[in-house]
Amino acid sequence: MLEQVYDPNVFLAFRLLSLYPVFQVFPDTWMKVGLVIFNIVRFSIEYKKEKYLCIEALNPVFRAIVLLGIFPGYFYFIFQKSTNDAGIWLSIALYILVIGGARMLDFGFPKDNQHERKIQMKDPNFSVQRVVLNCVILPIFYLPYLMFYDPGMGKI
Repeated sequence: MLEQVYDPNVFLAFRLLSLYPVFQVFPDTWMKVGLVIFNIVRFSIEYKKEKYLCIEALNPVFRAIVLLGIFPGYFYFIFQKSTNDAGIWLSIALYILVIGGARMLDFGFPKDNQHERKIQMKDPNFSVQRVVLNCVILPIFYLPYLMFYDPGMGKI
């Protein structure tokens, strides 16, 4: 049962679940609209490549936006209304440790080569790894929002 190729919509659900705390933390309405559009396009690039071959070249750009814009922005806005700064830093370190470890172990991350990635997406073992990785990352991502974020608090 577990060893199967999961439908891309399973990963869309993970993507949308991870968007909720980001959506709550980002202050501007247009930022929130942009995040939703960005995530839909990013999902299309990652999981619907066969339909949208012309936009796959944008994948590195989207990764850079996530790593250099959305993640730092998420943690920045949480930090601004945090009740526990050490907890935020711990969450960031844990997130980096899990992502870095999974990447180094080649656990649940797609290959860089397009041909290898196409084969990998049909591999049941890889699909299970992606689900496991998402199940581990999601609580780490929610941790600072649920435990340390106070919308009424503001730092000067």
